[in-house]
Amino acid sequence: MDTLTRAEWDRLSKDSHLNKNYEEFDNNVSDSSKINKVCDSLSITNTKITKELCNKVATNLQYVYNIKEEGKKKSTCLLYKYWTYDQMWKFLGNNKDPNHVKSVITDFLNIREKVSKKNNNYSCQYYFHRNNFQDLKEGLEKKFLHDYFKNFESIRTNIHSRDKYDLYNKYITYIKSLYDEHAEYCTDFLDYIENYCDEYYEQDSKDYDPNVLLTTLKKYKGQTSDISD
Repeated sequence: MDTLTRAEWDRLSKDSHLNKNYEEFDNNVSDSSKINKVCDSLSITNTKITKELCNKVATNLQYVYNIKEEGKKKSTCLLYKYWTYDQMWKFLGNNKDPNHVKSVITDFLNIREKVSKKNNNYSCQYYFHRNNFQDLKEGLEKKFLHDYFKNFESIRTNIHSRDKYDLYNKYITYIKSLYDEHAEYCTDFLDYIENYCDEYYEQDSKDYDPNVLLTTLKKYKGQTSDISD
């Protein structure tokens, strides 16, 4: 994720619709006047994050818990977790001071706990082992892979332009590093299940090999060098 700036991620998200799966969460909280008492009603206090952000995070978790159909609830919960990781990243910006990061993560975990307790339902949880930036980074990497697989066709369509070469080359090269890393423990069937790879990695991942897209990029850039190494 350090390979691209936040602005570049936002441009990619808009260009290839990487965030289309999360639009429902943004729509839920688009009118702040309708949700401005959510955290107060739950007696949630935060040390770092804003009341506005607290209300958004709490509202969307309540939205997940309100879903009756279990399959829909499970899939929406996964998207909610990835949406939440992105909200943490946005809020932190470039501030990776360990104490600050820990406090921000603690605020989010407090929201999760209060909303879950209110509903007597702990089925939608996200966990941090160390409450540090590495924990968040690992969660974001899974989000990035999930979004890559889900939006592969859109990405492939949008790389057919020379003026997008630099941006997409950085993005797909980064995705390739994650793809290769997670392939080590998401390829074998038993590992795939035990490591919860189904949440972010396609079993038939060879159909989504980033090398294919990198080759296409080289073609449109007028280069023919072998990038498969």
